Amino acid sequence: MGAYHTVRAALPAVIEQRGYVAITASLASFAHPPGFSAYAAAKAGVEAMGNALRLEVAHLGVEVGTIHPTWIDTDMVREAEDSSRAYMRLRAAMRPPFKRTVAVDRVVKDIAAGFEHRKRRICSPPYMQLAHLLRPALTTRAFERDWRAAAPDIDRLFADDIRSRGRVGASVSDRVGRQLGPPDARAGG
Repeated sequence: MGAYHTVRAALPAVIEQRGYVAITASLASFAHPPGFSAYAAAKAGVEAMGNALRLEVAHLGVEVGTIHPTWIDTDMVREAEDSSRAYMRLRAAMRPPFKRTVAVDRVVKDIAAGFEHRKRRICSPPYMQLAHLLRPALTTRAFERDWRAAAPDIDRLFADDIRSRGRVGASVSDRVGRQLGPPDARAGG
């Protein structure tokens, strides 16, 4: 809903300038790993919204793009690798190139180039455009085989983390957990 409300608020100014709207989806909008059902659904919804909006505002001179980065080398990704056994199991089950983590500088460069050219779809790294073109194959049994095998482990590991660290603790890194405060101070800690 945040993407929708942001675009809705900005759209009159964008229309006035015959501008460009770029909405962050994710590679998860077309490759849907286990343990990420809510995230994948949200990102697929953002992509669908962008695709429909593109048609709705084209006659007004507005262009619309969606941004589809893969794993970005950020604190969030590194901390998940260090603290979440379920996340580590998921990443181990991914096949190249989907398991690759991309440097922030590379993603920034790809997004800036996409903005400059008002691209309909910005993938980072750009070769992930192939994943979009092959998206029907991403939901086949052959592609999903490793994820299907890992799903019970991912579920069990996440449940173990919930039991030992609480719902919030299992869902955020230790650093973010410290920022949120002690478990008894958090709703649903």
